Amino acid sequence: MSLKLVKIENIFLAHAAWIVPASLCLIAGWFFIKWNFATAIATHIDTRFAESKLIAAWLTEISPRDPDTHLALAIMLEKSFEPGDNERALVEYERAVELSPNNYLMWLALARGLSRTGNVEKADRAFTRAIELAPNYSNVQWAYGNFLVRQNRVEEGFALIAKAAASNPQYPGPAAVLAMQIFDNDVGRVRNVLGGGEDADSALAPVLASLKRFDDAYNAWYRLPSDQKITKYKKLGDQLIEQMVVGGQFRHAARITADLDEDEISKPVIGQVANVGFENGVKLKQAGRFEWQIGEGIEPQIALSETHKHTGKYGLWAVFNTFETAGFRQITQTIAVEPGARYRFEAYYVSALKTASKLRFEIINPATGVVLATTDEMSPTSEWKRLIVEFTLPPDVDGIKIQLLREGCNGPACPVSGTLGLDDISITRL
Repeated sequence: MSLKLVKIENIFLAHAAWIVPASLCLIAGWFFIKWNFATAIATHIDTRFAESKLIAAWLTEISPRDPDTHLALAIMLEKSFEPGDNERALVEYERAVELSPNNYLMWLALARGLSRTGNVEKADRAFTRAIELAPNYSNVQWAYGNFLVRQNRVEEGFALIAKAAASNPQYPGPAAVLAMQIFDNDVGRVRNVLGGGEDADSALAPVLASLKRFDDAYNAWYRLPSDQKITKYKKLGDQLIEQMVVGGQFRHAARITADLDEDEISKPVIGQVANVGFENGVKLKQAGRFEWQIGEGIEPQIALSETHKHTGKYGLWAVFNTFETAGFRQITQTIAVEPGARYRFEAYYVSALKTASKLRFEIINPATGVVLATTDEMSPTSEWKRLIVEFTLPPDVDGIKIQLLREGCNGPACPVSGTLGLDDISITRL
C-alpha cells in the first residue's frame, strides 16, 4: 500500500507542477486583457454622446488601476453640466496622476482642470511638474505659457509661448494674435516677446495683414531671408498676396509676387504692363496674378502671331465667329501703380471685325470695379492704329486692371466675326 500511496502523491505533484503556472498565466492574461480592453475603449470614447460618461465610469470599475480610464472619466465629467461633476473630474485627474506619476499628459490634464476651476496655485504646481517631465514639448509650453499670461506673468508666459510657436507650426498664428491683443497692437513689442527674428516675422505677417496693418505685414515679410522666400515661406507668400489683393494693396502684392518668381522676365514691376508686346508668350491657363489673363472658352480663338504684329516678334491674334453674347473671352491684366499718379494708356490694334457691337479697352479699379478710364472704340483698319487715354488715380488706389471690353450686346445674341490683332499695350507715368 505504501508503494501505491507514493505513486499517487507523485502523480499529484506532477500535475500540480503545471497546473499552478498555467493558472497564474490565465489569471495574468485575464488582467492583461481587461487592462488593455479598458485602455483601448477609454482612449477612443466619443465625447459627443451623453452615454460616454457612463461608459467611462464603468471602465474605471473594471480597471480601477488604469490611469487612462480615470483620465477619460475626468474629461467626460468636465463636459457635463450636472452639479458636482467638476469636483468629481478633479478627483479623477488626481487619481490618474497618482497611478501614472511620470506621465506628463496626466499632469497636463490635471493642471488644465485645476486652472479651469480656479485652483491657481495647484494648477501652477501641476504645470511645473508637466514641463519638468516634458520640457521640450510644444503642447506643454503652449498650455503653461497661456496659463502664466492669464495670471499676469506675461514675460514668463510669452517666453514659453514663443518656444512653442518656434517648434510647432500650429502655434505661431495664435501666438501672434494673442500678443497683439495683450500688447495693444504694439508690433515692435509683440515681435520682441515672440523672440524676434524670422520666426516672429513669419507669424506676424499674416496676422498683421488680417488686421489691415498692410505696411507692417509687408515689412515683416521683407525681413525674412530672401533665399528662403521661394522655398520655406512660399505658402506664406501666397497667403499674403491674397490678403493684400483683397485689401486693395496691389503694390505690396506685386512686390511679394516678384520675391516668389524665380523668372526675372516675368516679375511684376510697379507702373509697368508685364509682357508689353507678348514677346514672352501668354498662358491660357494658370497665369500669374500680374500676367496676361485669357478667359476660358473657345470664342474667340486666341493665339500668338508672328505675321500680325506691330513691333517685335509676336502680336496677339483673335479670331471671332460667334452669335452668342456669352461667347467672348476676356483679355485682362492687373498692374500695380502709384496712388494719385497720372498715367497714359496706349495700345495698338488692327481690326477686320464685322459686328454691331463695339470693342474698346477700359481701365478699372480691380478692388471695386469702378471704371477709371475708357478708350475710343476700335474701328475697322488694316493698318496698326493707336488707342490712347490718360487718367489720374485716386490717392487711395494703387492698382488698375486693363481689359478688353465689348459693348452694345443686348440679349443672348451678339454676332461677331472676323479678326482682331493687339500689340504693344503699355502705360506710362506722366
